[in-house]
Amino acid sequence: MNLPSFRSRQSCIAIEINPIDTTGAPTKKTGIVIRSVSELNQFNNILAEERYSY
Repeated sequence: MNLPSFRSRQSCIAIEINPIDTTGAPTKKTGIVIRSVSELNQFNNILAEERYSY
């Protein structure tokens, strides 16, 4: 996604993580938007926690 500048935030490129169901269809209309490497690292750390593993 290309996010335009808004107020004090500069324009940037972001990715959206949207969970899917067993058929491959998105389960939500909007997912989690990750705008920076630090946000991606935080998201990866959360998913790496043992309580979230299957």
